[in-house]
Amino acid sequence: VFVGIGRVLNTEGLDLDKAGIKVDEKGRLVVDPYLRTTNKNVLVCGDVAGNYQFTHAAEMHAAVILRNFFSPFKKKFVADNISWTTFTAPEVATYGLSPVELKKRGISYRELKTDFSEDDRAITDGYEYGLSKMWVGEKGEVLGGTMVAPNAGELVAELVLAKTAGLKVDALFNKTYAYPTATRINKRLISSYFAEKLNGVTKKLLKLLY
Repeated sequence: VFVGIGRVLNTEGLDLDKAGIKVDEKGRLVVDPYLRTTNKNVLVCGDVAGNYQFTHAAEMHAAVILRNFFSPFKKKFVADNISWTTFTAPEVATYGLSPVELKKRGISYRELKTDFSEDDRAITDGYEYGLSKMWVGEKGEVLGGTMVAPNAGELVAELVLAKTAGLKVDALFNKTYAYPTATRINKRLISSYFAEKLNGVTKKLLKLLY
C-alpha cells in the first residue's frame, strides 16, 4: 500500500505581502521562469519555487540563480532534463519528457518498451518482472522514459545523460556493455528501435543468412 499525503510550503509569518511577494490560490509563491518572485529582488530555490519538490531540483534552481548573478545573459529554469526516483521496492525511475508533455508540445515520438524476462542479470537476481519504456524522437533522440526495477534510479543514469546531452539511441546501441551488467537492459530496449526499422525484405534476408 502506498500513501502520498503531500507537503505544505511553510511561508506563514513571513509577511510576504509587505515585501510585494504574491502567492497563488494554493499558497505557492508566484515565480517567473528566472525563479524571481513578484519582487524582482527576491529569488527562490527549493520546494518553495513551486515546481519539482526534490533536493536535486533545488540544486538545479541554485545553479540557475548563481549563473544569472554573474552573467549578463540570463538563463531560464528548464526542467526538461530532470529525473526522479520513487524509492519503493522495486524503484520507479523517470526522466525527461512524459508522453503527456510531448503531445502538449506537438512533438512526434515512438514508444520503446521491454520487460526483463529475457535479461540474464534480471533472471539471475530474480527481477524478471521489471519494465522499461523510452520515448524516442523522429531523429532517434532520447526524449524521456521510465523504468520499474530494483536500482532503477542507477540503471537509468546513462539514459538521463543521453537526454541531457541530446544523444541519439545509436550512441547507446553501439556501446559495448560488460556482461552481465544490469544496464544491458538499456541496449535491449533500444534494439527494438532498430528492429522496427527493418523492412520485410531485410528481415527475410537476415533469416536466410543467419
